[in-house]
Amino acid sequence: MPLFKRIKPNPHTSIVLWQIAESEGELMSEINLSKSDESRYHSFTKELKRKEFLAVRHSVKNIFGETRQLLYNSEGKPFLENGPHISVSHTKGFAGVIVSSKQAVGIDLELEREQIARIAPKFIRPAEEKSLHAKETLAHLTHYWGAKECLVKITGNRKLDFIKQLHVQPFDLKHPQETTALIQNNDKGPQQAQLFFDYLHPVYLTYGWENTAAAIL
Repeated sequence: MPLFKRIKPNPHTSIVLWQIAESEGELMSEINLSKSDESRYHSFTKELKRKEFLAVRHSVKNIFGETRQLLYNSEGKPFLENGPHISVSHTKGFAGVIVSSKQAVGIDLELEREQIARIAPKFIRPAEEKSLHAKETLAHLTHYWGAKECLVKITGNRKLDFIKQLHVQPFDLKHPQETTALIQNNDKGPQQAQLFFDYLHPVYLTYGWENTAAAIL
């Protein structure tokens, strides 16, 4: 069972990261899929996608002690029926899940890749760009990208403009690290979020949640 990392940021939030080292058959043999999950699983034509799908379910099982069915709303945001808030992520060789009983959450896993630098003008605001580490720019950009992905997952709004509507308070590159963010969400008005960053070789982890008056941080 390649549990990679378990994190407990606070009493009502849990994170599990899974390293995908098993075969597809091994992953499938240890969980029970619902009919809808099984249908979704068989819709993936690539083995990598099927393994990521199963690894996410293993992460969920590790948190709850049992297989839980993930449902999806019209925007593709996952949720648990009568359960806590949840967000999932996967990248090559890894999957991750965050759940919270208090507020909306988001998680993003990334491996360092040159493409982040090429698309930076599409997601980095001027103030964020000024904060980039001179010698480790790619790593810093990876966390900013992860931050924006987390904010989208927190809101469930995939139409948010990464530059105009997602404002990340500039932060220094160190691990672990945290910052705040402002989401100019046209659907709900301004929202604030707390974001956290870490590097767990070789994975860049970003996670966070919406700041609300009801949240116990």
